[in-house]
Amino acid sequence: MNHLKSVTLLFVLFPVLIAAQDGWQLDKPHSFIEFEVEHIVVLKKVEKMDGSYTLGVTKGKFKEFDISLKTTDGDFLKSKIEAKIDVNSVDTGNELRDAHLESESFFYAKEFPEIKFNSKSIDLYGKDIYKITGELTIRGVTEEVELDVDFNSRSQNLAKSDYLSISMEGILNRYDFGMDWNVVMEGGGFRVSSNVRFNIQANFIRE
Repeated sequence: MNHLKSVTLLFVLFPVLIAAQDGWQLDKPHSFIEFEVEHIVVLKKVEKMDGSYTLGVTKGKFKEFDISLKTTDGDFLKSKIEAKIDVNSVDTGNELRDAHLESESFFYAKEFPEIKFNSKSIDLYGKDIYKITGELTIRGVTEEVELDVDFNSRSQNLAKSDYLSISMEGILNRYDFGMDWNVVMEGGGFRVSSNVRFNIQANFIRE
């Protein structure tokens, strides 16, 4: 009798469980993970630019990554987002610089080939404006980070499948993750900024 009740309860709950959580597949060709960092950062005011100081931005991206999204009851606030990034796919348009980033001075890809992110909470701050708090792991170090999120659209694609588009951005201090390589320049300044800005475009199709 108890077994029969358990089976009956399972059939009653099964449709509810199916409806409660939705999985979304990443539309990889229309998604990206990019970053940028300032280089040759001046600490003091320079009255005359004599060629010794320049302030620029180096941009890069990761070519190999996966982002998973699961929503509950169609509510984005109840979503779970996870991401995995292949460190060896870093691309700044310069092979020597990419090799330096993969080295022990930065990502140390040989020992820590993957960057991971797991969301902990999602909060609403305005119309379609969210903030995601989660744990980011780089070089085996896990720190809590916040991402500003724009909920761009929820629609249907040409195949009539449900489509979801979100943009995420944030800033992290690379020193927090053990990536503390730098060069102190004559006159005051560092070769590379400690802050890294990252930008993520993630588009999903309902599974």
